[in-house]
Amino acid sequence: MFNLFMHALEKIKNYLRHVPPLYRFLCRCYDVLIPVSRKAYYYWVLFYYSLNRWAAPPPVYYLRYVRSNNPAGRPGHPPRGNIEIKKRADGARNFSDYTEAYFLEGTVRFENYDYFQGRVRKEDMGSAALYGFGVGSFKQAQQIFPETTFEDQVRTVLQHAARKPRYMADVGCGLGALAALYLACGVKVDAVDPSPASQAQVTKTLETFTKKTVPSYGGNIRFLNMTLFKYLSEVQNSPDFPDTWIFVESVEHIPRHETLALARLLKTRKDCRLIITNAVDLHPIHPDNTGWNHITRVDDAFYAELTQMATTKVLQAGSHLVLEF
Repeated sequence: MFNLFMHALEKIKNYLRHVPPLYRFLCRCYDVLIPVSRKAYYYWVLFYYSLNRWAAPPPVYYLRYVRSNNPAGRPGHPPRGNIEIKKRADGARNFSDYTEAYFLEGTVRFENYDYFQGRVRKEDMGSAALYGFGVGSFKQAQQIFPETTFEDQVRTVLQHAARKPRYMADVGCGLGALAALYLACGVKVDAVDPSPASQAQVTKTLETFTKKTVPSYGGNIRFLNMTLFKYLSEVQNSPDFPDTWIFVESVEHIPRHETLALARLLKTRKDCRLIITNAVDLHPIHPDNTGWNHITRVDDAFYAELTQMATTKVLQAGSHLVLEF
């Protein structure tokens, strides 16, 4: 209902663009109503989840698009031309829209249901975790990854490990749930995200999920508030180089040339695994024309370009891609 309301407002706004007084009035209403309604809905979701730890998730978006094993044909944006990236006055990319509100309040995110329960989301994040530990199919990952507790998830990942990652780069780590899972599995983690709000969220997530303080992990966890391109420049010549690179719901936020630069680097470093996941049926992903959110088209052609640089394609299932270099 909330999404339909927003969609209707957008259509009305577009229709009234040629009537400037009405358009300006509607824009003012829009700027007031949308943040208020989003915040109200966010607190309703928190209240709903707090009633019962095992409460069924809200039925429409979450059941259809997140918890279903059957691709449901997600609504998406039509293909567009080149997107102009939003930049600051100094020419650097502007990440100011990636706020705490974006991660937790800015949109109705039923995909955060598991996060509110203190555990890792199954479809994209749980699969990515298992791919890093050697599970070789989406179906198997969905069958074995539990939706009970974080501790059960850690045990399951370790029990099914056919590969033991040593050092993982969580690129576009967001709230840090995947970083917490890998850290609890004994893997060194770099949580990389250029968002100004991400570090506080990652720290909170790590300590909430693992029940330990960040300092207690010593050098096994680093948060790096930087772009992928800058991170590559820091680690490319390091003898201690990540052997597992994971993008969960992040590759579409990163300029295409940066991801391709990573693939070229992995090709030279060798013995590395690249994992890209989204909700499995969210493929392809088109730029959303904001200039800061979805800026890269993620489709089979992009995956084919990455695959050409790899030694082995472990799997490709919808939006899920696992490559060995």
